[in-house]
Amino acid sequence: MILMLATSFAVHAQQSDRAKVDDFITQYELIEHQAKLAVRSSQISLLREELDSLFIKYEEDEKLIDHAVYPSSFNEMMSKIDTELASGKERLIVIENQREGLFALNNQVKSFEKEVAFLNTKTDSLRSEIAKSMASEEQLSRMVRNYRQQLEKRDALVFEMVDSLLITYQGLNKSNGQELAQTIGSADSDPLEWVMTLVDENITIANANRGYMEVDDYLRMYALEKKFEQAWNQIGKNMITVYGGDDKNQWETKFDEKIKDWRMVSSQNMWKSIDQYLEFNNIELAAFDNRQSFYAGLDSFLESGITKSESEVLTSDSYQDYLNLKEFWNYTFKNEWKEELKDVPILTVAQVSNIDQKIDQWGDEARPIHPMLVAIVSLMIVSILGFILVMLKSHKIRYR
Repeated sequence: MILMLATSFAVHAQQSDRAKVDDFITQYELIEHQAKLAVRSSQISLLREELDSLFIKYEEDEKLIDHAVYPSSFNEMMSKIDTELASGKERLIVIENQREGLFALNNQVKSFEKEVAFLNTKTDSLRSEIAKSMASEEQLSRMVRNYRQQLEKRDALVFEMVDSLLITYQGLNKSNGQELAQTIGSADSDPLEWVMTLVDENITIANANRGYMEVDDYLRMYALEKKFEQAWNQIGKNMITVYGGDDKNQWETKFDEKIKDWRMVSSQNMWKSIDQYLEFNNIELAAFDNRQSFYAGLDSFLESGITKSESEVLTSDSYQDYLNLKEFWNYTFKNEWKEELKDVPILTVAQVSNIDQKIDQWGDEARPIHPMLVAIVSLMIVSILGFILVMLKSHKIRYR
């Protein structure tokens, strides 16, 4: 009888211990699962409180749990999930801050777009009046400066928005997608429509080529397109998976076409503006419309100039061509455009180095002879010829 009671007690104790371990593991895995689904930092804070309660509840059973979960341990498991919660909370705080910033940036961009649209209307009317009044010309000049400044500010905001989109939607999944869907614009807004509108607006501005923007404006707009495209390549599929519904393929096609249009117009504007700038500054390169042909045009222009300078002896007709290219390269390309070219370098480091070397080589070949030196050499030649003539005459008189 005693043996049966002891056996029954041992079995009951084992069942009780097993139940404790199972209960601990169930609650632990539930906290871990909920942490993965959390979309707000406040949810992580509540899970942290549950974790603290779990620790207090099972602290006395540490050895029992250690034996059941070997080679892991009670403390290791608690430490692991504590670290995951801390990391998750930090990530969600960043996302929440970025979402708030994204909402504010969206409102700012809309206000700038209204200003840009107004400036477009005003500059059109002023351009039609420019022939009538010098005052209109001065006003147009002020408006153009203001227009370019507004565009620059707007583009800076869009750059920030792209960064915010990347942080907010990277690693997006269906569990937290619906929560994020209510954070841009309004509670019923569609993030895909919102991003599509952003792309459309940039295409419209890029197409508004009215002839008064400068090369660095187009460089910045080109850089903006590249930055957006790189970000979309990272977050686009995630966003379409969550928000695309039954039209995922249509969304992918629409975005592919829109980004292609934006890429094309921003690229054309940039290369055309650079070509016009070079032509205005008397630098005639072969036709170019991409990085490879631009570099080929520069390299060919340099090679031709060096060859021409090598064939010139007392003249240096190519020297002005050399000065024009040197000024463009050192003061415009490498100085005035350097900030824009950081975002989208249109030449590689090796290509830039090669251009530097060839410009130095051309400078050595093209440098003209100083006029004073030419005069001195000419005088010496005349003097020598005169001396020879005098000697010949004196020689004839002596032997006559």
